[in-house]
Amino acid sequence: MILMLIGSISLILPIILPGLGSALGQAKINQAALKAIDIQPHASSDILRINFIGSAISETAAILGTIMSIMILFDTTSIAHVGVYYARLSIACAVGISGFVSAYFSAAPAQSAAIAITRQPFFSAKIINMLLITQTIIMTPNIFGFLISLLIYHYMFIINTDVASLQVLAAGLAIGLGSIGPTIGLSIFAGSICENMGITRKAYSALLTFTFLCCAIIETPIIFSLIVSLSILTAPLTHATIAKGIAFIAAALCMGISTFAGGISAGKASSAAAHSIVLQLEHATNISRLTMIILALLDTFAIYGLMIAMMLIILV
Repeated sequence: MILMLIGSISLILPIILPGLGSALGQAKINQAALKAIDIQPHASSDILRINFIGSAISETAAILGTIMSIMILFDTTSIAHVGVYYARLSIACAVGISGFVSAYFSAAPAQSAAIAITRQPFFSAKIINMLLITQTIIMTPNIFGFLISLLIYHYMFIINTDVASLQVLAAGLAIGLGSIGPTIGLSIFAGSICENMGITRKAYSALLTFTFLCCAIIETPIIFSLIVSLSILTAPLTHATIAKGIAFIAAALCMGISTFAGGISAGKASSAAAHSIVLQLEHATNISRLTMIILALLDTFAIYGLMIAMMLIILV
């Protein structure tokens, strides 16, 4: 009975969590748009465009979550093992957690872009361009979570051991938890970039290059989590004992939690550097170089987590 309850709750979480994140994120975007129109009514058309773009991209998470819930709900395959319930919980972690954080925190650049246009109404095209770049990048953790969920769904009805049950659960945990810190970091940085676009037009070229570099480094821990998740799913289970399943869970927790502080700190460091570039544009190259070094050092925590996680997957 308890397993059935967990399975039923897990069935609806892929839509509830991303839907909640999308709703809260869109509320923040709409609030910022109304405030911006009140400040600069003549730029209302561009502000409304930002509102529609930001809301549409945020909605992506809810759409992907809905797809996963429908796929599970209408699957008529009989449940052959309790591992199916673990798989449903794993999908809820993979697409639900990543969907919530991506949808909610993707609102930050849209909010900042709306306010930036009130300061630079004739520079709206470049501001909207930066919004599209940063908000799309913030949504990539949810895309990774959706891909892992599809793989878990593929394995769901062939699970026949307790070790395999823990295996699929660990795969969802790895990508779900691993998306939290870096997504928050990307949101902090993206909001800062769009906000600084409203200070001066001259910094656009420097900020554009800086944005791609920083986003790539901030997002690296999510790539690590994806690698760990795929490694867990594809690990052979020949003669595996329950200790192997516990090792999978430990690897997922190790990788996921190790991205928290580094991802958020990287976002804060990049945000401060972006503001410095705007204020001291002549020193943009030196500021960028120093920031890359700082971000590389912050990523070492995720690298250590990746090393230990892979050792748990391979050696235990």
